[in-house]
Amino acid sequence: MLRTVLTIVGLLTLAAETLAAEPVPITACGQAVPAGRIGVLMNDLACPPWGVCYPACPGPSCFQPLQPIVTCRATAECPDPPNNNCAAPPGEDLNVGLYMGRGARLQMNGHTISGSYFGIISGTPGPDGGVYESGSMRITGPGAIIDTESAVQFPLSLKVEGITVQDNKGGLAALRMKAKDVVSTGNQGGLGAEKAVKAVGITATGNGFGVASNGSIRIANSTITGNTSADIASVRAPRVRAVTCETSFSLVPAAIGYGYDLGAPWGVCSND
Repeated sequence: MLRTVLTIVGLLTLAAETLAAEPVPITACGQAVPAGRIGVLMNDLACPPWGVCYPACPGPSCFQPLQPIVTCRATAECPDPPNNNCAAPPGEDLNVGLYMGRGARLQMNGHTISGSYFGIISGTPGPDGGVYESGSMRITGPGAIIDTESAVQFPLSLKVEGITVQDNKGGLAALRMKAKDVVSTGNQGGLGAEKAVKAVGITATGNGFGVASNGSIRIANSTITGNTSADIASVRAPRVRAVTCETSFSLVPAAIGYGYDLGAPWGVCSND
């Protein structure tokens, strides 16, 4: 009898492990990959525009959308970009391309996520519209995240390999980041981390910031050039090996308010 019970328990455990190992097919915007599971993109996720156009503030009716309603993914898509803003519709939450539970992994499978406010967000959606239990996540390509307000947000630890991040306001952001073979172009911020960035095989061109960290940066075998604010910016001196770059700057506490300002060059890039 004991042997029979142990056999049944073993079979149930094996079945549970097999179910947990099954990839989660991702076919629509707003899906969630449960904690510890693997999600696989089955098609491109072209999410609906996340915002609507407003008259720029200050000004009359600047908190009421233009009429008729004009949807947008960026202020440039509004009728009069110098005098319009793209923002979330009144009373609506900002949309998300994909939620990643704690420890979840994503295989982009050659597909693209585009159009949402957040491309990929670390955490589980709550009933009140908030996001809870952010943690580590891993993203592997090939694939691309394009035309979002923020490509990847809130992971405590992000490992990313073989993807392109293009034409987003915010690129890849995490507390700690390890990146390999990533292409970043046309983003306001390319790769950024609060504590540390470790990167190899990066191509970051035409962004506002190429690679930035409020802590440390280690980069090897990469090309980081033509970024308008700085190719490399960090609080601690960056460690670079076989890196082509033009500008690097220290980050120093902001003279006004919170955050950081650009300080003296680090002397590791060609135009420093």
